[in-house]
Amino acid sequence: MNLLKTCLKFSLLLIGLSLQAQYCGMHQQSIEVLSQRLLSNKAASKAGLIEQRMETQYVPITFHLVAKDDGSQRVPEGEVLDQLCSLNQDFEGLDIQFYIKEFNYIDNTTLFEEHGMASAQMDNEQDPFGLDIFIFKSANNDTTLDDGVTFGYYSPNKDWLVMRKDQINSRSIVLTHEMGHFFSLLHPYHGWDREPWDAAIHGNPSPRTSPNGVRTELMNGSNCQNAGDFLCDTPPDYFFAFGWENCIYDGGALDPNGDLVDPDELNYMSNFLNECDREAYHFSPRQEEMMQTDLQSAQRRYLRVDFTPFAENIEEETTLLNPEKNATVESYNLVGLNWEVVEGADQYLVEIDRVPTFTVQPTRIITDNTFLEVSLEPEKRYYWRVRPFNRYATCTTTTTPSVFFTGNSAGETSLQLAWNVFPNPARTGTNLQLEINTERSFEARFELFNSVGQLIDKRTLAISALERMKELDSTNLSAGVYIARITVGEERFQQKFVIVN
Repeated sequence: MNLLKTCLKFSLLLIGLSLQAQYCGMHQQSIEVLSQRLLSNKAASKAGLIEQRMETQYVPITFHLVAKDDGSQRVPEGEVLDQLCSLNQDFEGLDIQFYIKEFNYIDNTTLFEEHGMASAQMDNEQDPFGLDIFIFKSANNDTTLDDGVTFGYYSPNKDWLVMRKDQINSRSIVLTHEMGHFFSLLHPYHGWDREPWDAAIHGNPSPRTSPNGVRTELMNGSNCQNAGDFLCDTPPDYFFAFGWENCIYDGGALDPNGDLVDPDELNYMSNFLNECDREAYHFSPRQEEMMQTDLQSAQRRYLRVDFTPFAENIEEETTLLNPEKNATVESYNLVGLNWEVVEGADQYLVEIDRVPTFTVQPTRIITDNTFLEVSLEPEKRYYWRVRPFNRYATCTTTTTPSVFFTGNSAGETSLQLAWNVFPNPARTGTNLQLEINTERSFEARFELFNSVGQLIDKRTLAISALERMKELDSTNLSAGVYIARITVGEERFQQKFVIVN
């Protein structure tokens, strides 16, 4: 194990023993930066410099959903919706709620598998007016570490969160933990992050100073202002969760005064995750105050946008209309799917696959319409389901999968698509915009070719009848002539554009 890494770096041996633990990959330098932020927030709160708002504050999140070059292995959007639902439930008592500003789709194998080697692209993708969450195959921030060591981390210098994709779901508290760091919270075991307490190494009673030089917090609370996590309503913890197999710590650790240490195993910023009650986790009142203070600080001004999402929960699921269950549709390349409107929903997640688990070759499309045309394979069985949601209300239900069969005839389409690339010509280092006008929603393939016909970019676009603009990352394109192509079924639409210095 690399002891220069912090925040729960467990060995693969412990993983093999099925010890569930949260791995938080902040470097020591990041922890020191976070410590100063927390102390500043404490001082500002004590001096009354931060106005505490009484109404709910809504924070925009840009989810960067990263995949391999071919678009595969991306975290399913449904898991992101489930995660946002749980995150908002965890923060409900703080009057802080989160909503989806954007799903940013990135297809880049290097970034997906080893994001530490492609951080420059993360800089380019970062949203200056949203809380950035990048979701990768791995959250390791050091390529010398074995895969699977880090579940997530917060970077104070970059001000973004990184999550491992298998930790994005309704059950994990990893994102809630990392969000605590985002809003300036330390671990209760601050000072023991790199070196968990061990009686054989550190003695019992414990030393007055932690391995990282922070004062060891006492059970009587006499040094709580400048020891541990610097908060007085979180009891001492010397990283007891390291290797611990249950949710009740009784390891017999004594503080420097000889008092038995009793940590708060169910604090979100601790790490007792082994079969613990998901609903029982909590922040302390002082932790809540610090997070609210951080959100009102000058450095969080960019998150305090003048937007309130539709904040009512969506209580019903939609009903699938066509194709009817077990029906055979005539064509295979122009299959129309439609479903009922749901009150409060302005987006729908449509999933199509050859298997009812939607895990083999799933097609996932988010649309704001209740009709979608897709191109599939002939004479095959398909399953499909739909989930309504909006930017805030994601605690929604997906329909029971329905099945239909495609025919063997190729349907003819007269797709009316008007689109344009601008600015044209564009300067190097700037992003291009795709202006698209169409009367129906569909999925298309976008390809970019250079002047000699080499394919330099490809991706899948979900084009909506109500959406007019899509941004194309072109900051890395050199001066020259390019061809942009949109393919829908058998139809192709091309535009030429020029990049100049």
